[in-house]
Amino acid sequence: MLTVFSLAGLLCSLYQFTFAAIQDAAMRYYRIEYTQLWKLNLMSLSYMIAYVPSALVASYIIDKKGLRLSVTIGCMLNFLSGWVRLAGFKKGHEYFYWISFSGQCLGALAQPFLTNAITSMASNWFGEKERTIATTIGAFTNILGGGIAFGVAPPLATIASRNGRDISEIGMVILLSSQALFASLLLLLCVSTFRERPPTPPSSSFSSSHNVKHEVRQDLLSLAKNRDFVILFIAFGLGFGSFQAFTSLINQIVVPVGYNDDDAGIMGLAIIACGLVGAGIFGISADLTKRYKTLLMICGVLSAVSFTCFCVAIMYQKTTTTYWLCIAAICSMGLTATAIVPLALEAAVEVTYPIAETLSNGLLYAAGTLCSIAILLAMSFMQPQIPDPIRPGRTLPGSMQNALWVALGCFCTAILMIPFFGGLKPKYKRYEQELIDKEGDNHVLKISLDKSFLRYHERV
Repeated sequence: MLTVFSLAGLLCSLYQFTFAAIQDAAMRYYRIEYTQLWKLNLMSLSYMIAYVPSALVASYIIDKKGLRLSVTIGCMLNFLSGWVRLAGFKKGHEYFYWISFSGQCLGALAQPFLTNAITSMASNWFGEKERTIATTIGAFTNILGGGIAFGVAPPLATIASRNGRDISEIGMVILLSSQALFASLLLLLCVSTFRERPPTPPSSSFSSSHNVKHEVRQDLLSLAKNRDFVILFIAFGLGFGSFQAFTSLINQIVVPVGYNDDDAGIMGLAIIACGLVGAGIFGISADLTKRYKTLLMICGVLSAVSFTCFCVAIMYQKTTTTYWLCIAAICSMGLTATAIVPLALEAAVEVTYPIAETLSNGLLYAAGTLCSIAILLAMSFMQPQIPDPIRPGRTLPGSMQNALWVALGCFCTAILMIPFFGGLKPKYKRYEQELIDKEGDNHVLKISLDKSFLRYHERV
């Protein structure tokens, strides 16, 4: 179940960042002017814009109709998205770009049906000692798709290219058709194998939470009064939003200072590769210790330092030294920043229990998405245009250094809020409930053993 669910989330992220990974070449492919760079940015931005309205429907379906229906809808929309995007493979006219963009919008609608269900998937299928690592896998594979896009899209799209840098029609067909076929396979697996929940509850908190009748209005009011959740809501929004905007614009950030699409692809891949290691380390640590706040602070501080180092290194034109400094900073950032997402999702469930996981999960992602839109648009607006030295009268995108400082400021603000979460000793309600249930079960077992022992002596 987790495999199918995680691969579906991976595909969402893969769709979102495919064109971001080949942005410069895609503009030449569809003959879009550099002054209209916003059109290519819409490929990523559409996922952020569509999230909030689609998330409302997704949260209702997960809560009222179940996990299986939500995942099936997500896979179906991804299936349709893949084949519509493929219809826009033709080179040389902006018209075909808009065909691909319409398919991209279908994929954008699919995302909340999967991302909002991450903690529900973990709660439905995994016990207390595996939940965080399951959430980590689900959240991380949703990010992993972006890394795969940056690593795979440039070489695939340039197959049969004359100069190895421009996109060929054959390359575009291979790139988009492979994704459409993957979406078709996932839909088939989802319909044939995915189930709502196991025959027996995986934990006592699962039974307790699902026995509570949830009123959305009352739950929202409770969340608004929950100080810890409000802090997490704001911090997650700023942190996730700035990180998402950064990864979406990585190509625009590095190309003006001498890097190329391949370099941007390597950086995107480095974030994900190191994120895989970090997610495993911090996910397992959270399952063993339940110290969500401590782990969030460690990841937050280290990722803020790494982000700062990258911003300083990218101030200078590309050299061997600055290149490896950027790679080192990106790797460190991937190691720590990607682990923040599952840790924050699980911490939100803990402090809001027994409110449905889909509600807290969905609100955090909504905050992150809205902040992503605002930060991405602000960063794009702040990018200057400089005269093209080769083609007089035309312009090229300039350095995004000032925009990077804005993203870094938002990220650091989020990290500075973490110490206020939970006070000196956070109260994790779900974990406490499970301890109480476990103690109750042990007490019942002890009484049962005592009675059995007395009956044995009576018979003797």
